[in-house]
Amino acid sequence: MNDVDRPRPQPDPVKGEFTCAYVVLAGTSATEEELISFAGRSQAAHKRPRLVRFVDDLPKTSSGKTMRHELIKQFPS
Repeated sequence: MNDVDRPRPQPDPVKGEFTCAYVVLAGTSATEEELISFAGRSQAAHKRPRLVRFVDDLPKTSSGKTMRHELIKQFPS
């Protein structure tokens, strides 16, 4: 993995929201299940992503911060 943005909340009809991770794979491969399992080893259950979205790149500002609102626009619920 080359770049990973920290998990973001996504709307959920039952719980209100759930966690989604945006991942950029570069020169490697991983499945959604592998990444969720990996996160489960070091994160509490409520922080573990339930969904992983693979993206080509993360939109960044000129200072290198992830533009979260652009990710939300790119992947509307």
